[in-house]
Amino acid sequence: MLNIIRNLVKSIFGKLLLLVMVASFAVWGMGDLLNSGDSGLVAKVGNQKITINDFYNQFQRKLSEFNQSLEKKLTEEEAHNQQITYLVLNEMVYGKLVQEFAERNSIYISDDLIKKTIISIPQFQDKDGKFNKILFDSAMLSNFNNEAEFTDEISRFFLNNLIFENFSIPLPINDKISNLFYNFEAETRDIIYYNITDKLIKEIYPTDNDTLNYYNDNQAKYFTEKNVKVKYININQNIFSSSNDIIDEQVETYYNDNIENYSKEEMRDIEVINVNSIDQSKKIVELLNNYAQLNEYLDEQGLNPTELKDVKVDDFDADLSELIFSTPKGEISNPIEIDGLGYFAVKIIEIIPAKIESLNEAKDEIVNFLNEENAYNTFLENIELIEEQNLTGSTLDEIATDFNLEVKFTNSNGLSNMLTDDNLNLIFNSEKGYQSDLLIEDNDETYIVEILNVYDAYLPSYEELKDQVTKDYKNIKTNELLEAKISDLELAYKYTDEENFVNFANQNGFKIIEKKRVERTNNNTFNQQTLNKIFKNKVNSSIMFKDFDDMYGLVFVKKINPADNLINETKKQNLNANIEASFNQSMENLLKNKLGADIEYQLFLKNIDNLFL
Repeated sequence: MLNIIRNLVKSIFGKLLLLVMVASFAVWGMGDLLNSGDSGLVAKVGNQKITINDFYNQFQRKLSEFNQSLEKKLTEEEAHNQQITYLVLNEMVYGKLVQEFAERNSIYISDDLIKKTIISIPQFQDKDGKFNKILFDSAMLSNFNNEAEFTDEISRFFLNNLIFENFSIPLPINDKISNLFYNFEAETRDIIYYNITDKLIKEIYPTDNDTLNYYNDNQAKYFTEKNVKVKYININQNIFSSSNDIIDEQVETYYNDNIENYSKEEMRDIEVINVNSIDQSKKIVELLNNYAQLNEYLDEQGLNPTELKDVKVDDFDADLSELIFSTPKGEISNPIEIDGLGYFAVKIIEIIPAKIESLNEAKDEIVNFLNEENAYNTFLENIELIEEQNLTGSTLDEIATDFNLEVKFTNSNGLSNMLTDDNLNLIFNSEKGYQSDLLIEDNDETYIVEILNVYDAYLPSYEELKDQVTKDYKNIKTNELLEAKISDLELAYKYTDEENFVNFANQNGFKIIEKKRVERTNNNTFNQQTLNKIFKNKVNSSIMFKDFDDMYGLVFVKKINPADNLINETKKQNLNANIEASFNQSMENLLKNKLGADIEYQLFLKNIDNLFL
């Protein structure tokens, strides 16, 4: 429990506490909202009170924490308008509900337990792990109005965990429930199916009146969005590759100036085992070279060795690193204890000595880097010249010619793949003939765009779209007839045998597809609605369906495979965990709802509004 509270208390300094937990107690859905009342309160929860001063101090602290993650800070008034004040009130009311429930049910947290929790918090400890009153007072000054407010916060955390974190399902019930669910979830079906084609229905011959009515009823489908046709140039670093060859003197100078980049420290491959006692550690050291006995011992103790490759000095605690890097290859270290982590036994598998990469070995990498650096510098120089030329009235074609750039053409769809929303809006809201400034995107991709034409959104006439409308109408009507036909077939073959089902498919040239052990969920052919029908039907029955390719068909259930025939222990364990988690969450939700329903509370929201007038 102390570990839980210690971890929770850490969040006091940087997060909106319990925000998720209080979500179900939305302020605008709780209690009696009073327009007037005690002018010094924002809420009364049973016998608990939340004063305006307490609320305002908490709101300021939460707003400060919230603003740390924002580029543009919210003012108090803006935060209130965005209902952050109500989120803070939610949290405070929830805390008072827990306190009131605890008092009514004689649940108390001892001062001694709170004291032990405080002195165990790392933020209040010096380098020797001892409680430091100066650090404690500094934290109180920065984050709380007084010590009492802090200890109340810890007490609420304890109470919340005592009330909500200790549900569990009795093991016998859990087994029975999980077995029932497993038998249901793990059952599978063997099926066969076929898709039908429009050869079973009459061809559609729509009249002009049919297609015109369809066009009028579905005009939104044919509405053409605004489109912009443009030409543009794209300027990036790759265009300006270095025209100067990198000479050996440049490579050598860069190598010497950055020698640390080519120095590789010593590394080691090790096998390490974390154990619980010095006796275990000594025993492992004793057996490390006898793999048969070692494996037997590890199995008995429930321990697993870990092989780590390319270990560096800075990867571990100083004491453990010293042990690793002072032990010769093939040898086993003496046991070592690391505070808070237990005991370690280490075997050195391989030593990769420190090495300085030679100039010759690093040359290609350095040449590539210097080429990229030169190209980028050339890119920056040319961008300045291009920008100046663009601002002084040069056309896009003139700029392209002067800097040997390719002029490209595209439209709205192409622009959406190149420009951010802001730059897209700029182009979309400009007129024909407009030439943009430099539009700089991610990775310094830079564009200049000239608008060649703007095509406003419009609805093409029926005559312009007659062929497409006719095709769409025929598809719609064909699908309606296919659906009706497959529905008739479902009735005709609802309860039949496999032979009749297959014979009908063969007579009509439909390909029979067989699938075994189809599961209740996650199928690439059938949607969940069809799967539900398959698992509701009995053997030797048929179900109509529409697959993910919009093809209609008929499924025949051949066989039901009980879970007992397909036992998968991993799936069963996962299912048990899900059932237990679901049960625990349901119990928590029930208690939270009851807690909110049984304790009377009043909210004085007008008093909060008055703070921000």
